Amino acid sequence: MARLIGMVMAALLAFSIPVARAETAAKNILMVLWRIETDYDTAFKERLAQLGVKAQYQIIFGKESRDYLSEVMRDREGDFAQGRFDLVYTWGSTVSSIVDHVNRGRVPQVFNVVYDPKEVGLVAEPGQAQRPVTGITNGVPAATQFDAFAKVAALPKICMIFNPRERNANVALEQVIDWTSKHKVPLQDFRVAPGTDALPVLLDKIEAGEIHCPVIYAGADSYMGSQAKMLAERLGEKFLLLGGTERFVLNGWAMAYAPNVQSMGYAAAELAAKIFRGQSAADLAVVLPQPKLIVSQAAVSRHGLKLPSGTELRN
Repeated sequence: MARLIGMVMAALLAFSIPVARAETAAKNILMVLWRIETDYDTAFKERLAQLGVKAQYQIIFGKESRDYLSEVMRDREGDFAQGRFDLVYTWGSTVSSIVDHVNRGRVPQVFNVVYDPKEVGLVAEPGQAQRPVTGITNGVPAATQFDAFAKVAALPKICMIFNPRERNANVALEQVIDWTSKHKVPLQDFRVAPGTDALPVLLDKIEAGEIHCPVIYAGADSYMGSQAKMLAERLGEKFLLLGGTERFVLNGWAMAYAPNVQSMGYAAAELAAKIFRGQSAADLAVVLPQPKLIVSQAAVSRHGLKLPSGTELRN
């Protein structure tokens, strides 16, 4: 059966693997992360331990540099060739692609927080051989997100801020254009690449009223995610900030419609545990945990939001 990003929707709080069965030997897991150990990664380790899997971790940080991480991973070629790891866990599209390119399927790989695994080549096309790579996507379409947002708040105009160097962000922009065109909502998009002054200049103009942005959106964009807290501190009091992942809400944004962080980390651990118990990663479907409307408690009163049942509130 084709193993596409098929949006395998899973309510991942009901897990299939019994916790009681413990492994007899510790598994060697290589964790390759972009900048820091995130809550996604901590949840992965927590759930794996709950499932009775003993693990020892070696962690590599990419220092937010594709070139640096590529060099580090090339130096690990021998480790992959000699099978020194039982599993490699990767965070994000860039990291996961770099590791997959060096690993070439020799060690089972479980990725997390990859918006479009098929687009970045982690998942094969139907009918093609699948490498032992699987994982967790956060690829909730922007149209689905905005359908949820529109039920809670007025969207008179949307300003989308994104890093044009990220494929995820460009995909999200195309989806936002489609949604705003269909619903006749004005859209203004702003490209803010890292290493330039585009973002601070834009924020100055928004704060000064030179650019009208009642609603600001950022998708599953790692650069914007890294700037989320700063943006919330500067804009959160006056503007409705909508994020593509829970990470934004945890950093002060008003809302997101996405799988929560814990469910993604837990889901990745579920896949890893299945691999350790004999299943091939090539046969395990990519999982999109059930998206939730996630709202900042402060935003409820600040923006007069009326929340539907099932909304998850964050402090």
